[in-house]
Amino acid sequence: EATSTEDAKHNECSATNLNIEGGIWKAEPGITGHFAAVEDCCWEPTQGSYLLSASSDQTCRLWAKAGTTNNVCDNIHSWRELGRPQVHGYNLTSVVCVGVGRSAGGEPLHRFVGGADEKQLRVFDGPASTLRLLEKMGIDCGIMHDADERRVDRAYIPSLGLSNNSEATEDITEFTADNDDVVLPLERELGVNSLWPEVSKLFGHDTEIICLATNAHSLSNDKSTNVIVASSSKARDVENASIRLWNVDKSKCIDVLKGGHRSTVATISFSQDSKFIASSGKDRRLCIWRRNSSNESDSDKYSLVAAVDSAHKRIVWSSHFCPHDRSLLATGSRDGFVKIWRIEENKNAENEIDVTINECFRFEPAHKSGKTEAVTAVSFAPKLVNNNSISEALLAIGLECGTLQIWSMPLSKLGSEFSSKPYLFHCFPIVDCHAATVRRLAWKPVNEKIQDGSMSTENLNFVLASCSLDHGVRIFEVEITKK
Repeated sequence: EATSTEDAKHNECSATNLNIEGGIWKAEPGITGHFAAVEDCCWEPTQGSYLLSASSDQTCRLWAKAGTTNNVCDNIHSWRELGRPQVHGYNLTSVVCVGVGRSAGGEPLHRFVGGADEKQLRVFDGPASTLRLLEKMGIDCGIMHDADERRVDRAYIPSLGLSNNSEATEDITEFTADNDDVVLPLERELGVNSLWPEVSKLFGHDTEIICLATNAHSLSNDKSTNVIVASSSKARDVENASIRLWNVDKSKCIDVLKGGHRSTVATISFSQDSKFIASSGKDRRLCIWRRNSSNESDSDKYSLVAAVDSAHKRIVWSSHFCPHDRSLLATGSRDGFVKIWRIEENKNAENEIDVTINECFRFEPAHKSGKTEAVTAVSFAPKLVNNNSISEALLAIGLECGTLQIWSMPLSKLGSEFSSKPYLFHCFPIVDCHAATVRRLAWKPVNEKIQDGSMSTENLNFVLASCSLDHGVRIFEVEITKK
């Protein structure tokens, strides 16, 4: 049985509350949130310290759980907007967090890449002022354990500029009160004081950015693989229907994946070990790219090893690899179906490894209207759930109508074959769902101390974030208990 509670919903324009205190009107933090479609969201990859969301209102916003200190807000369990890392001049389309820390062999902590209706990607680094605020909220940012502690204090937007520069020229007040209690930022502070400095730009695309993906979520404890960002852009021909792979730390395009698609790539996903990349989109073709392993110089390059034409009947909106099984892939499409695929590697007569993609299951998420609803977002939970000695993979699904569901796929003890067909595990109440198309689903990273890959259903809690065209970001606590 699963229960869900909606922790945050932000559908209103920003505002500031005024409260009279001792005959003096005093500004207090008000209701904030996006005021246009929210296109993407992602968690901080090491421990889910905060959530970033990107919107057509041309802002990227930072959400975190406030209330761990006194006098922060009335609701000690509320999620609040604590920063506005990017305020842009173009509609934002995508965002990925890439900061796993120098100690893990990757990007500095608290770094993200954003895409917009422009031809370049922009890279931002967390300023010291924002990290101090998060630390005062009781959120461990891990900055004392990272090898790179050189951070600017804050950023600002110059006149007639689209980039956030470091070292603001004006004197800005810190988010603290006279009695050293933490005070949530007001609207002006969110729009001016909480900007993140832009540290680099990535050039290469000829058209506007559509999709971003990264392998950073799986590299917290893996020093053998570099952090890679994959990007795609609008495409009307084969030449632009390519995927670019980036080494963000070096601001370098390390590979261009061509020949797989004929139109816009709408979804990209890395396997947990970064060995495979899955991609699909408007041409309905599902492509699997495998990392080269012949020598170290080509270790970050990928080659097309398998493809399925007409994997779905309509555009494929979303794909996601299972975090605990690199051979398991889910895709969701406008045709209303979710498909589960198995990627298999077998040696041929020449002792070379052939890769094949096999469809294991397909199912159509239930909807009360009785009509087929497009599947626009899919996302596997970060860990298996152990239910009566059977490991189950949970898959969150978002529909075009705004409905949210969780499906379960029972696996055998070996974890390589399905023991039964997928079934509807939990359907979120309609009042908790979105009012328009779900654009992205993202599970918060779980405690890495869990080593066996699965968790008992006793006192099990996940956190699921969703964003939608209804201007909303919703954060759910999903509690799973035995019946």
